[in-house]
Amino acid sequence: MKKFNNYQKIGLLLIAINLSSNQFSILPDILNGFCLGAGTALLLIGMYACNHDISTIRNYKINLIKRCFRK
Repeated sequence: MKKFNNYQKIGLLLIAINLSSNQFSILPDILNGFCLGAGTALLLIGMYACNHDISTIRNYKINLIKRCFRK
């Protein structure tokens, strides 16, 4: 079995925060929904990254951030 990548680790952490928050009513509903949605998306990206090369997506994101914050 392959190790978890960073996307999967962060996704599992967000889902764990969502589950514990639902149990103890710590966070508002909007943050619970955000944690669940972002966690699920990151898990799916992590599963895709296990079998495919995502360097082109990573380079696109880096270039997009550079263009947004360029002076």
